[in-house]
Amino acid sequence: MAEDCERTLLRRGLIRELFEEERSISELSQRYGLSRKTIHSWKRRYEQEGLKGLEPKSRRPHRSPREAISRQWKEEVVALKRRRRRWGAKKLVAELKRRHADKAVVSERTIGRLLRAAGLTHDRRRRSRKNGPLIQWPNRPIASASNLVWAIDFKGDFFLQDGTRVYPLTLEDLYSRFLLELRALEATTFVAVKASCRRVFSAYGLPEGIVVDNGKPFAGEGLLGLSRLSCWWMSLGIKVYFIEPSKPYQNGHLERLHGTLKIEATQPPSTSLKAQQRRFDRWREYYNQQRPHEALAQRYPSELYVPGPKPTSLDPLVLHYPSPVIERYVKSGGEFNFCGKLYFLSEALSGYNIGLKPIASEKFQIFWGQLLVGWFQPAAADPIRLARRKKKASGRALKSEAPNSKPTTSGDRQLGRKKIASWAP
Repeated sequence: MAEDCERTLLRRGLIRELFEEERSISELSQRYGLSRKTIHSWKRRYEQEGLKGLEPKSRRPHRSPREAISRQWKEEVVALKRRRRRWGAKKLVAELKRRHADKAVVSERTIGRLLRAAGLTHDRRRRSRKNGPLIQWPNRPIASASNLVWAIDFKGDFFLQDGTRVYPLTLEDLYSRFLLELRALEATTFVAVKASCRRVFSAYGLPEGIVVDNGKPFAGEGLLGLSRLSCWWMSLGIKVYFIEPSKPYQNGHLERLHGTLKIEATQPPSTSLKAQQRRFDRWREYYNQQRPHEALAQRYPSELYVPGPKPTSLDPLVLHYPSPVIERYVKSGGEFNFCGKLYFLSEALSGYNIGLKPIASEKFQIFWGQLLVGWFQPAAADPIRLARRKKKASGRALKSEAPNSKPTTSGDRQLGRKKIASWAP
């Protein structure tokens, strides 16, 4: 208190000399040993508030991050969270905005900090990817015959004249350059692409493998990069060859096709989805039967392509595993039940049976058919360790198959599916 009084008296004396004796700020700066900026600040406070402005002020900030939310807001947020325990900060903020349309509602981050401090929420623990089994994924072979390797991708989307957004789906045989499918889709969903694939498989047979990029719906972000679509392909006996991330040139055949397609069949866009599909159908017939290809010595794709045998079924077989392998069904949410508790594995395997093969006390290998997809240890803090694909060696992809496997033909595929169905890990 005594120090504050001395500082106040010092400031009043300086201000008296400044205004009454008309001394300059430079002179007062030298006399009192203060900076010109400080004297200007006291002068401004005196002009705005009078002698009261020269008194010491609290240095406490006007707004503290720890007190960014009032007690009233705290009580309302906590009460709402207790009634809606499954709601996060986003939903809570949306509900508060509806209730208080005329007020500024606290931010999501502030509510998140409040909920964590109150013990009403916790950060999601990411599944560890360490120590999971490494899987040697089959390399893409050279397309030396029809139906050995296909490639699938979406051309860049565009708008029709009626405002409809179109996603052209292309599917090509890499040996003959035969364009198997050119479909104008309104969405890049699993259901839409699966319907197109079923139509192509029924007409031309099944390929040995399909080249895909790492985008949806061909690939996923979880188990081995698989999606529901790629798992369906694999259940039919089709190998899936993923290109490396950020390297679209590894699927260069389709990239070149898309450039030609854009110029010749999308500019200008058609008036409706049906009109664009009719245009695609005409262009696909021209591309396969009338357009010479330099890579084919100026022959037509239809002169080289040979359809495969029609599949007897396009529904995946139900997998069963013999003892001592424990069979479990993966639910629609990607979870399976073990000893009355649900464990999340992958939504890509929804609807399939997996096998848990005991390898030690309370430790299992997780198999989907012949494929090892992870390790399972119920008592561990991180019970499931997902399998990972080994990184591919740099350089051109060589002709190879999966380890310890023999090349198969299209006619052998249904036999291969039967072997998978009865195979014991």
